[in-house]
Amino acid sequence: MDDFSRPEPLRPTRTLSRAILTMVGAYVFANAVQVVVMSALRTAVATGEPLSPLMTQLDRLQIQLPFVEAVLYISAGICFLVLVSRLVANLPALGSKTMLSPSTAVWSFIIPIVNIVGGYSTTRTIWTESQPATQDTLTPRSVPLLGFWWGAYILLGVSGRIIGAHTRLPDPYTIEQWSSASAWSSVHSVVEMTAGVLFMCVVYLLDHRQHEQHDDLVRRVPVPMASDLLR
Repeated sequence: MDDFSRPEPLRPTRTLSRAILTMVGAYVFANAVQVVVMSALRTAVATGEPLSPLMTQLDRLQIQLPFVEAVLYISAGICFLVLVSRLVANLPALGSKTMLSPSTAVWSFIIPIVNIVGGYSTTRTIWTESQPATQDTLTPRSVPLLGFWWGAYILLGVSGRIIGAHTRLPDPYTIEQWSSASAWSSVHSVVEMTAGVLFMCVVYLLDHRQHEQHDDLVRRVPVPMASDLLR
């Protein structure tokens, strides 16, 4: 007997994913501006001449940008945890038999030490179980994009500690010391930009992957014959 029941509707994720993409995109842009501004300031300072009004404004901007970046980072992080919860909650409707719960998934990103591996494991589960294996398909053994993103995330944490040691300035400090510290800071910004772009790809594809699977399940629902409609 054919099953004409449609799959359960997905919990909304599109608005959340778009909000995350917007905030992370703004975060990446702010880091790019930071790199350009710091490079321009190092060039201006190296001349030994007083800073022009434009350079003075840019110096004020680079002091304010970290606060903007922090707000974007925290806001995107909170939205991502909500998104993770909803993506996991959607898995049963997509045919997944995983025992992962939304709360466990969220905590895997929050608990220190555990999140080093737990966050990647949770994301990979969402990725594979959003289009679960069947008799005709196999679960992928590796997902390169997730590996690159998580590697960049780990590198970001390591580089933050290493670069932090090189950006601490004595009081007073020399122009050479400031230039060296700002160069290290720019390197960290480049790592942040790389991790941010990969993160945007992961968020977009996770959301797209679930909707693609759900649409496919809806298309596979048998169309009842006229005789069945009359029963």
